[in-house]
Amino acid sequence: MRKLFIKLGFVLAAILFALLCVEIAIRGVELALQPRSVLDDVLSWKEASNLTKHKKGIRSDGKTYDITIHLGPNGFRPWGNTNSTQRRLLVIGDSFTNASQVSDDKTYYAVLAGKLAPPWQVFGYGSSGYGTLQEYMVLDRYWDAIKPDAVLWQWCCNDLCNNLFEWENQTSANYAQRPRPYWEQGRIVMRCPREVPVLSWHSHAYQWLWPFVYNRLWFRRDLPVDNPDANAPMFQKAVAATDEILAQARKRIGRTPVFAFVALSDETEPYQSAFGRLAANHGIQMIRGIDRRIAQKEAAGIVTTAHPSIGGHWSEEGHAAVAEVLYEAIGSELRSIASKAQDPAAVR
Repeated sequence: MRKLFIKLGFVLAAILFALLCVEIAIRGVELALQPRSVLDDVLSWKEASNLTKHKKGIRSDGKTYDITIHLGPNGFRPWGNTNSTQRRLLVIGDSFTNASQVSDDKTYYAVLAGKLAPPWQVFGYGSSGYGTLQEYMVLDRYWDAIKPDAVLWQWCCNDLCNNLFEWENQTSANYAQRPRPYWEQGRIVMRCPREVPVLSWHSHAYQWLWPFVYNRLWFRRDLPVDNPDANAPMFQKAVAATDEILAQARKRIGRTPVFAFVALSDETEPYQSAFGRLAANHGIQMIRGIDRRIAQKEAAGIVTTAHPSIGGHWSEEGHAAVAEVLYEAIGSELRSIASKAQDPAAVR
C-alpha cells in the first residue's frame, strides 16, 4: 500500500509539473505574440495599448484581404486628438466594435467618420466578450479625458446574458468561464461562471484554451436558457440588471446625446422590445435596421461576413453597410451638434 501511494504521488507530481509547463508555455507565447487582449484587475480583460498587428483576412466566400490593426493609447482602436477643437464621438461596444476582421479604416465607425462634415474626432473601444457593465466601466474610466460630445453605443443580444451571472453560469451558446464584473445589488462584484478553484482565477492556459475546446469540440449544445421568451424570469432579471447599469451610465454621461444600435438580432424578439424599452428608459436614441440592411446586401450578392476562421462577424462590406444605416439615422443630428459651435474656439 505504501508503494502504491508513492507511485500515485509521483504520477500526481508529474501531472502537476506538466500542467505547470503548459502554463509557462502559454504565458511565454502571450508575451511573444503580444495579444490584443490582456488581463485587467478591474475589467478582468482589456485591449492592449500601443500595439500594431498585420494579418490576412478572409471573407466567408473565401476572398482574402490584408488587415492592419493599430491599438493606440488605452487600447482604443482610434484615439482621437484630445487637443482638437472638433467635436468628439465616443464609440463603445464588444467584438463587433473590436472589429478584428477589418483594418482600422474599414471599421463602421471609421467609415461613419469619413461621411461626417464637419469632421469629428473619434474614440473607439471594443473588446470581445464585453457586456454592458464592462463597456460602461470603460466609458467611466476615460470620460474625463475624452469629454465626448456624443456617444455611439453598440449593443448585442448576448449582452443580456453577459450582464447576469445566473444566466451566464448556465448558458451554452454564450459560454464563458473567465472572471468578469457583474452589477449586483447596487455594486460591482467580480464573479466567475463555472468556477474551478485556482484555475479560473489564475491559470492563463485554462482561461484561454478551455473556451476554444468547449466551442469547437463536442460540449456545446442548445439549452432552454439560450432561447428565452420575454416572460422567462432569468430574461427579466437580465433586463433589470442592464437597466440598472444604464442608469449608472446615464448619471455619468449627463445630458450628452447617446445613440445605440444592436449588432445582432436587432429585430428579433424578445431582444428588440427589451432593448427598445431600455433605451427609452434612459433617453437613448435607438437605431434600427442593421440586420435588415445586412440581409439586403447579402441578397444583392454582397458578402458582408468574415470567415469563421478569423472570428466571423462583419467583413469590410458589412462594416460599410452598418455605417450607411448609422449615417442615415444620426448623420443630421451629428452635423447639428457640430454646427452649434460656429466659432472653433467656442467648441471647448
